[in-house]
Amino acid sequence: MDALFDGTHSFAEVQQGVPASPQELLQPEMVRLLSQPTGKLAEAAKANDGLCAGWEPEIPVRLYHGTADKDVPFANSERCQQLLAASGGEAELVNVGPLDHNGSAFGAIPQIADWFAERG
Repeated sequence: MDALFDGTHSFAEVQQGVPASPQELLQPEMVRLLSQPTGKLAEAAKANDGLCAGWEPEIPVRLYHGTADKDVPFANSERCQQLLAASGGEAELVNVGPLDHNGSAFGAIPQIADWFAERG
């Protein structure tokens, strides 16, 4: 891994060289600790989980997410939408299709531009 991040490899080379899953990259004990966090990591995860809680947006909110995102589960956006609704807010969750994390951004950008243009 050190050789991939030496500043001489392109993004494509790094992407091809990085293992496909944390299980292939990390030792089993680290995978277990990440899946069952304690201490400061657990605190940070809990704080991040409640990011959408207790906020009632005063403007329309849209969440864009792809179903093939392995970096951030689609359920995170569903949970955010639920937390906003529980606070009295509304958010539309737009499924941009079977796109991964980066693909979701590229799939969402034209839709976001159109949405803003409609509100001109």
